[in-house]
Amino acid sequence: MPEIELRPWQSGDDLALGQLWSDADAPELAASRAGLAEDADSPFRRTIVAQRDGLPVAAGFVAESTVHPERLWVYVEVTREERRGGLGSRILGALRAAADDAGFSGRRLRAKVSVGTPGEQFASRHGFAVLERSRMIEVPAGVLPVAGPEDFENTDLDIEVVATGSVELTEALWSWYRRIHHWDPPADLGLGRVNAVFLSEEAGARGAAVLRRNRELRSFAVSYAEEGSELPTQLLLGTADHDDISGNADDVLALLGQLAATHPVVVETDDSMGVVVRVLDDLVAKDTARVVGDATLVVGD
Repeated sequence: MPEIELRPWQSGDDLALGQLWSDADAPELAASRAGLAEDADSPFRRTIVAQRDGLPVAAGFVAESTVHPERLWVYVEVTREERRGGLGSRILGALRAAADDAGFSGRRLRAKVSVGTPGEQFASRHGFAVLERSRMIEVPAGVLPVAGPEDFENTDLDIEVVATGSVELTEALWSWYRRIHHWDPPADLGLGRVNAVFLSEEAGARGAAVLRRNRELRSFAVSYAEEGSELPTQLLLGTADHDDISGNADDVLALLGQLAATHPVVVETDDSMGVVVRVLDDLVAKDTARVVGDATLVVGD
């Protein structure tokens, strides 16, 4: 059998590998495969392809994250027929060496894997431990209480649609994001960059809403869905700094109920999200919401 050779990424490799790999059964897998691309220096990326007899059979990349600079992203995928022969380990070692040569010597790695998959097993064998767990939780339309006019007239509650370019929203989102990512601290980004990464049209943001009490922002949501789509609207759901004060769970539930009144929504929940994940876990326990697909783990060495 011809020997395996490692080489840089070339034009057409995506098509060749796509014919060998099964379809991506999760958004995380599709996003990871999209990271397989030509080498770059700013931001840093190196992609390595393994070929046998001139045909690609595996690939992987290591890349810099401008939002989370303390670790490099890494991804390795091997065709089913070539697994269990040490090829994945060989590619991972080559990617570490490429990062070292580019000035990232000693920089730790992170990866995304789905629970119960060969990827999770591979990561564990190579010393990667779980940093965070993420799940997609779907809330059907109309299953939650919806605030009516009397709720707004007789209380200090207010739900407001805001522009995704709002400075107040950007500040609230970034404060919340830094708080829930204590396990992988983000870079010190300016608000313009934060807005571009999370709230711009290029990022997929399509709308936003905030809930206030006594005019103070308590929770917020950003939608990432095309108008008119029959699929559940994907939401980023967060809270202001006073995450665990009394009543904040009610605020999250009130905003979620308003947004899911007529159309289903799906919320990506990390275990570090505090009151947001507690609210959604409670809905799942009551069969009011459901977990969609397998949990995704962020693992790091």
